[in-house]
Amino acid sequence: MDKTRPFGIARGRELAVDLDELLEACVVIDRDWICRYANEAAGNVTRATPGDLVGQQVLRATPRLAGSEVHARMARGLFGREAARFEAGFPRRDGTTAWFEVSVVPIPEGIAILAVDRSRRRDAEEMVVALERARREMAEAQ
Repeated sequence: MDKTRPFGIARGRELAVDLDELLEACVVIDRDWICRYANEAAGNVTRATPGDLVGQQVLRATPRLAGSEVHARMARGLFGREAARFEAGFPRRDGTTAWFEVSVVPIPEGIAILAVDRSRRRDAEEMVVALERARREMAEAQ
């Protein structure tokens, strides 16, 4: 079995092909916190290749998750079977923050996690706020 293919998911190979084509990062984690599937886009989020993630314990493969909101929501998905959608920020190597819209979805095998990079949108929103603040300050100074 290919290590990057989903583990025990109904429809098997057809679903794997569909998930591989997603632009969103997709990761499947089992109830033992082992990554059972990761598509190529997941590598962009985690800074690891799918082959490096699959078969690994989540916090060993992605230690920056420890103690994070994402980790807490993953736990609630795994053990409380709670679905969640939220935004989460992670520090980049350059000191800025990368923002992701994250969905945690309970599935029979554990949880599926989808993540979409929303950094550009968030950066644009922050720029609009800064420009509006500067405009107000200039108007008040006149």
